Amino acid sequence: MEYSQSFDTWIREADQLLHARTGVARADIADQPWRDWWADQMTPREAVRLAMTNEGFVQ
Repeated sequence: MEYSQSFDTWIREADQLLHARTGVARADIADQPWRDWWADQMTPREAVRLAMTNEGFVQ
C-alpha cells in the first residue's frame, strides 16, 4: 500500500511538529532521512520523534 499523503504535505506537517516541540526548524538540525521515512510510511509524528531522538532532544 502506498502512503496516501504527498511528500510535500507530509514534510510540512513534520516541520510544524518539529518547530512546535523544539522551537527549531528542520534546517537547524543535522540532515535526517525524511524522504526515506515518508517512503517507509512513518507518520510525521513518528519521524519527528525519531529526529528529536537522533538530535538528543529525547532520550
